[in-house]
Amino acid sequence: MKKLFFILLGLAYYLLIQLTIVENTEKNTQTNTFSFMLHSKIPQQVTLYVGAGRVYIQSIQCDDQNISFPKRQWQWFETMGEQTSFFLKKGDTSCIASMQDAKYTLRPVVKQKLTFLNYGILFLLIGLPLFQFLFKGFIWALDKIKNKTKHENTFTIASKQKLQTTLPLSMLFILFLGIGIRILYFQKFGVMNFQHDWQGHIEFIKYIANHWNFPSPSHGLEYPQQPLYYLITASVYTIAIKLGFSMMETYTYIGYVSLFSSFVFLYYGSKFFVLMTENRWTQITSMLFLALTPSIVYLSARINNDALVMALASFSLYYIVKSYKSAFQIDFYKALVGVSLLFMTKISAVPLELLFFALLIFVYLQLNPEKQTKPLLSMQKKFYIFGVIGLFLIGFTLLRVYLPIENTFHMVNSSGSFPKQIIHTFNTSYFGTFNIDKLIHKGYSYIFGEDAIRYSFVTYQYGTMFFGEFGYSSFIKNHTILKEVMQSILLFGLVYILGFISYIARLFYASMLQKLLFATLLLNFLLILKFMFSYPVICNTDFRYFVPSFVLFAYIFSQGLTNISLNRWVKYLLSICIGMLAISEILFFGLLLT
Repeated sequence: MKKLFFILLGLAYYLLIQLTIVENTEKNTQTNTFSFMLHSKIPQQVTLYVGAGRVYIQSIQCDDQNISFPKRQWQWFETMGEQTSFFLKKGDTSCIASMQDAKYTLRPVVKQKLTFLNYGILFLLIGLPLFQFLFKGFIWALDKIKNKTKHENTFTIASKQKLQTTLPLSMLFILFLGIGIRILYFQKFGVMNFQHDWQGHIEFIKYIANHWNFPSPSHGLEYPQQPLYYLITASVYTIAIKLGFSMMETYTYIGYVSLFSSFVFLYYGSKFFVLMTENRWTQITSMLFLALTPSIVYLSARINNDALVMALASFSLYYIVKSYKSAFQIDFYKALVGVSLLFMTKISAVPLELLFFALLIFVYLQLNPEKQTKPLLSMQKKFYIFGVIGLFLIGFTLLRVYLPIENTFHMVNSSGSFPKQIIHTFNTSYFGTFNIDKLIHKGYSYIFGEDAIRYSFVTYQYGTMFFGEFGYSSFIKNHTILKEVMQSILLFGLVYILGFISYIARLFYASMLQKLLFATLLLNFLLILKFMFSYPVICNTDFRYFVPSFVLFAYIFSQGLTNISLNRWVKYLLSICIGMLAISEILFFGLLLT
């Protein structure tokens, strides 16, 4: 009864904060203005969306409040209206909107959107009571399944001593080698080399720094991105500008966020490998992939959210698996913080949230109710906390990307019309070919390079995994041997594909954890396919879209190689290939940085 009362109270509150909007269908073509009336039942802060097709709104005046909007760069802010927040008194308020260079007679649209404060109130009044109903049903269903399961064995809960992940000297050496290469790379090139859409990311950062509000959902390339990275870098931007630094110096300070994130990525990646296996060879092979792969190093000196995603993904993976091995008795909240921050950095990182959820379910079903009562009782509380936070963040995200004047959610934006990049057909030739001879001959996978490389999914994925989608002709002119070094990297790197195939071949016999880790990677791949099919251009097939799964790739590659290295001579041969690959990558950076 108490829950029903709060739900009804929430519905009453929702109706109370709704505005009555009376739009004037006539537009004054001489002054490029249109008017509308707002009626509010209570004094309140409101968020409005006002639009007239693709015509820019210059300003909105409501009684004595005037809000101006700066004209934006069209490519990065392809907006479909403007959002504004202001205080409304009780009763009627007259508003006039002025447009910039309106050439067509368009009917304006005015829509109200929930403020984030009102969302929080409604979540407490309506969301939580409804969630509690669903949660009870969920636990009831799990218990039904659990009661039908025989509990002859108990879930093996690892001790704190076994979960210690002190890094051996070999791993520390590779860790600091990777950090050193990233520092040298950053010092040499700054943040302007090998970039992706950096202008859009910068404009997003500037918008938050100037308004301390989220920009309107739009068709701009970066606007559907989750806000955490931009809130952090907007703070850096604001401080740097106030201290009098130039714009380029400010960009460099923003780049330090990516550089530091790459250190966190390497550190928790190494701890994850030590946690997953005691095999030193597997640990080293995994770490070499993270530390030395050129395309991953590039992310440490880039203005976008990928490096922060890498850092939070490795942090989350480490604590998810560590907590799982203890039946979620330790480090549960660290894992929860990690995946929550990760989701607020990139929506496509949601597979790690699902991995966490799947492991929670698996442990709950495996715990013996007679012998493991204490951890079993604590699991329900953790399910509840995980569900509440997850539901709140999903609702927050949906609210942020919802555009009322289009009545749609802008979850992701891209362009399907980049010149010389359009993928016309997704056929067996595209997905079923691996033109490794063409790729090795060229040495890299340039986005405007040979069609045999660009229009072969596996070939382009493999090439961009090492060198991204960039051209290297100017670097090769400076060091002619660079091409041979890149070719050797592509040749010796084939050992990773061998490891990947080996891992899949043994997956049926693997543990549930191993299977769920691979399922996480597979889900990331399916999201990439969905993105490709929606926006069929070559730049959307870059390996970097696997950024939440880089640590998983490293582990799967090396574990797969370990599976086939039982014979001493096979292990020697694989070690030679891995060693030659590492030497080639170090030589590559030596040439690139001189």
